[in-house]
Amino acid sequence: MKHKVILLALVLLAACNSDDSPEVMPVPEVPKEPAPLEVAIVFEPGQIGSMCTNDYLLKDVEDVANAYPDSLASTFLCRNNYTETNQALKLWASQAYGADKRRHRLLILTSPSLARAMEGVQLQSSDHLLMLRTYADSAKQVGPAGRSYVLNVSYADAVRQAVAYRSKQTLEEYADTLASGNYSIEHKITITNLDDRMCYADSLVETLLEMFPEKKVGKTLYVGPNDISISSMDLYNATQASYLGEIAYLMAYFMWEDPVSYMKQGFFRVPIQFVDWGTINRLYEWYIMTHLNSPWKPQAVIIGEYDNNHLPLDYIVPKYELKSWLLRWMAHPDDMPEEEWSGKAVFSPWQERI
Repeated sequence: MKHKVILLALVLLAACNSDDSPEVMPVPEVPKEPAPLEVAIVFEPGQIGSMCTNDYLLKDVEDVANAYPDSLASTFLCRNNYTETNQALKLWASQAYGADKRRHRLLILTSPSLARAMEGVQLQSSDHLLMLRTYADSAKQVGPAGRSYVLNVSYADAVRQAVAYRSKQTLEEYADTLASGNYSIEHKITITNLDDRMCYADSLVETLLEMFPEKKVGKTLYVGPNDISISSMDLYNATQASYLGEIAYLMAYFMWEDPVSYMKQGFFRVPIQFVDWGTINRLYEWYIMTHLNSPWKPQAVIIGEYDNNHLPLDYIVPKYELKSWLLRWMAHPDDMPEEEWSGKAVFSPWQERI
């Protein structure tokens, strides 16, 4: 009976490895000695797992570690809330010495908001810090002197393209209405992200102010009707990041602006919303998917990776050169520039993807 079971297992194994099956990648051998370099990449609570930008950043780290198993060990941190994130960071920092001592370790914080999770975290003399979407001066306040770096992506060109594209779409849709009178054109711009207390190094706000110098920026309740308003999901105070999906669905419902609501006052308002929720972007997409027959068409530009080409949504997709940065750091860990802007984000309108 035992021989029959073994034979059956071999048959099943052969079937699983037929020409029709996807190629199985070999698993790198575990090195006999600990790798001299280590990288840990940290994400905000709940901010991986939905094929968003962070998932691609994690893949970059894993690809490099798998390609050089004798040189680099990797790990990642993504917890339910900021308290747990802080505890995990303290544990990671305390393990610098002992059997797994590394020659150099790199800690990557994927958002400036994660600086608050570094409270009480004691990095070692051989540790380095890389922060994404963060200004260099801010990173220096978090990491060790001379070993704190930033890697950013500029949204500037993509934002200009998005504003021009959405304006053209809206004006064409309401052309007949506008022909009935002489109306001035205003832009109602809204930014909604995970943390409105952060100043993100992505050129989004700076570019909008350059395009619309007459506007000012502030939180939703403290700006004029045609100024740029910023609101957030308040991820920092959430005990569980998962429940924010319900809030995202409600925000998507209330976010829609009526372009003709101010025409009695003599101007037509072009609404453009920049939605930057990371994994929670998928809940906005779900809202649109369940309201495709609604008269309220999408007005938002999503910042992040697109998932469904059939949804009438436009995206600004960040393209970080993290893999290239890591390879250079591995070769020269003590000779990296403090600040790099790696490429540009790409504007991806729905009409060009279908």
